[in-house]
Amino acid sequence: MKHKITLHLEDGELKALEDLLQQSPSSELKTVLERVLAQQDQKKLVQKRVTEVIAEISGFEPEQINRATHLKNDLGMTKYHRRALKAAFQKIAEKSGSSEEITVAACENLATVDDCIKLILES
Repeated sequence: MKHKITLHLEDGELKALEDLLQQSPSSELKTVLERVLAQQDQKKLVQKRVTEVIAEISGFEPEQINRATHLKNDLGMTKYHRRALKAAFQKIAEKSGSSEEITVAACENLATVDDCIKLILES
């Protein structure tokens, strides 16, 4: 029987758990933790790159942009601006190991920064 456990940990707690699992005889737990940490690092990197691209196109500072920021209402990005995201998002996706193409139509339909991040991570 499989069980799903969800943990909400601060960075220090995560490091302590990682140290504990390194001492554990269970290699499966180590593998799972390594996979989770790699995914978190990739998500943070994609979020940072997406924020930088949006800041460059919109003219806003990256510090003013967060995951909930609305592209049109908060940043004034028109369909033309959202179409311009395609090339940069494609490069980010390829660097993340994706082989799928991000389309102009998909970029036109983006509403928030979170949508942009999901588009890249799910491609």
